[in-house]
Amino acid sequence: MLEVEFRLSPEVNLNSRRVFGWFDLLGKLGGVTNVMMLLFGFMIYPISEHSYVLKVAKKLFIARTRDTTFFKDDPQQNIDVKALTPKD
Repeated sequence: MLEVEFRLSPEVNLNSRRVFGWFDLLGKLGGVTNVMMLLFGFMIYPISEHSYVLKVAKKLFIARTRDTTFFKDDPQQNIDVKALTPKD
């Protein structure tokens, strides 16, 4: 034998649904700012590496010459060019 009884209660449960968006997903994956920094880092890394290689190559391959103004073409570069002096 089965007996079912229904009663009305003054308490109300309201349920709502919220859409799980892209920023919510990024927040769950480790934070929006960290993910954005990671993405921009992958895009900027090749440019940064190429710039570093060019700057180091320019500083490593400076020739010594008697003309002290020969390598002074870029005023932003802080490169000291030493002229050759005759040995005494």
